[in-house]
Amino acid sequence: MALSAPHPLDAVPQLCALATRIEGKGQYNAAKLLRAAADAMIRRAAYQGGLSTDLSGIGADLDDAIRILRNGAVGSAVVDALDRARKEVLAERQTMVSDFPDAYVCRRCGESSLGPPRDPCGTCGAWPTTFQRFLPIYWLNELDPPTALQYLHDTPLQLDTLLSGLSETDMARAPEDGSWSIRQAVTHIRDADAVLNSRIKLITEQDNPSLAFAAVFAWTAGAAAHAAGTDEIVKEYRASRTESLERLHALRFEDWWRTGRHDEFGTVTLLAQVSYFAAHELTHLRQIHNGCLALNRV
Repeated sequence: MALSAPHPLDAVPQLCALATRIEGKGQYNAAKLLRAAADAMIRRAAYQGGLSTDLSGIGADLDDAIRILRNGAVGSAVVDALDRARKEVLAERQTMVSDFPDAYVCRRCGESSLGPPRDPCGTCGAWPTTFQRFLPIYWLNELDPPTALQYLHDTPLQLDTLLSGLSETDMARAPEDGSWSIRQAVTHIRDADAVLNSRIKLITEQDNPSLAFAAVFAWTAGAAAHAAGTDEIVKEYRASRTESLERLHALRFEDWWRTGRHDEFGTVTLLAQVSYFAAHELTHLRQIHNGCLALNRV
């Protein structure tokens, strides 16, 4: 099969097919480079195409996506679920795992299913446990406990460095693109750690407790408008983080895999929750860094 395509993205299936062939020769490190290249090409094209959050535009694009996928490109269960999810997205209601289970894709041929497959792949015969699971967000990928702890320890230090020398006026300034101010991002980080702290306590003290969905993202705009100064918000965050770390350092090794039931994500381990919040914070450090760049303070 010659690799030729009029547009770079047209080569993506060929790159993935070549990776599979190379894997068949036991050359896994070479194959991973092809898969990484294919993923990078897709993400770059998506990024360059624009990332508008306009709801009407999203609705129209979802309609187009569903129409395209109805041609048999993927399993009907996944497309039907996406069609149902479209209604929730446009109504701005949170999509929950009970209604939208994780999707699984055969790594060899691309056969898809909604929820864990029970039988071998109907197309290529691959064993069901070899399918790739698609989590709601990569933040749920579990870090190892020492790495998760290090992230949680380092973030407040990095935040202090970013905020050093900024005035309250600087931190409250709304960016021209409509994104959060630095103050709002800091408020969100504080609120998120309070949720993490409460979940650590719940999971360690109860067997498989319910972890109610918390719309932390939605709290920020209102809370930041009447809260104390940003310095006080940071102080509250640091106090909460100290408590979180004390609880985590006191865990037995096996306690990291205690579970809770999350409305949005299903059954999650304590390690997955800690990993989630650790990774989540890094996205907001980038946001704060960008805010500092806009102020010519980095």
